[in-house]
Amino acid sequence: VRFLAERGVNGVKVGIGPGGGCTTRLNTNFGVPQVQALVECRAATGGALPLIADGGVKRHGALVQALLFGGHTVMLGSALAGTTETPGDSVQKAVVLPDSQKTVKVPFKVFRGMASLQAIVDRLDVEDADAGDLEALGAEGVELSVPARGSVRPILRDMMKHLCSAISYGGTRSLAELQARFATEPGRYVIRLTESARRESFDR
Repeated sequence: VRFLAERGVNGVKVGIGPGGGCTTRLNTNFGVPQVQALVECRAATGGALPLIADGGVKRHGALVQALLFGGHTVMLGSALAGTTETPGDSVQKAVVLPDSQKTVKVPFKVFRGMASLQAIVDRLDVEDADAGDLEALGAEGVELSVPARGSVRPILRDMMKHLCSAISYGGTRSLAELQARFATEPGRYVIRLTESARRESFDR
């Protein structure tokens, strides 16, 4: 990231493998936890270069983490998958209801990791590609069907509410003020969890 900053880029996307549709860490063993990546990239540039936190937002709290530990903006993929505004057509799939065991048709949408094989092929000019080029592709993502869940608006509203709540818990009046507090000593706000503490925090 320091190399890119020295060459005058406008921003850097940070995140190797944290996305819900990504298998890079499983397939290549490369990548670091997203908070660590953001902290190190911010330290390397002194906060002068905008960082785009890409991936790892499985809960709204992860959005807060990304913004407090160095991200200027956050990219969302799986967090918004299945909403009306996302690309792709809805398809009907048969689903068995657990209570009645009745089979019903339910709308689903396709969600792809951007390094999944189909996403890569779609970005290529397949007509001009050699057969060997396609065979050499190494997929580092998956394609999933997720239930269609209506408009993205209520999801974004909830994210904003939780972000505002986090700012208040931090004892500040703005996101910028809380970000500045975290930037001075980010390690102070990272606490190692025991397994019981992890379950208490996240298992619901």
